[in-house]
Amino acid sequence: MEKRNTIQLTTINVEDVDAAVGYHKLTDQVTGLHKNNFGTVVKFNVPDECDAVILCANYGGGLKPLTILLTHQIYKEYLEKLLEDRTIRELVVIPIRSKEYLTIATK
Repeated sequence: MEKRNTIQLTTINVEDVDAAVGYHKLTDQVTGLHKNNFGTVVKFNVPDECDAVILCANYGGGLKPLTILLTHQIYKEYLEKLLEDRTIRELVVIPIRSKEYLTIATK
């Protein structure tokens, strides 16, 4: 997959920004960046009814789950902090639909 050098902010004032996150490049799955009061949100196409994602790191031997986030909580600054670990080859999000759950224990 070809990597991009720049990506556009999806705010009112559109500008080109660096498409890097740490030492990694953002892929074509990222549709834009949006700045808000908490930081820069990484935007991507969310499947229908998806309201959360599992953020995983690939160290070369498969995916390791790191955390569960709402789709609007993927902050560029957080990804940069994670990618200070130079052994991470890629970051991946796995879409989930929180309404599709199974109760495996109850009181």
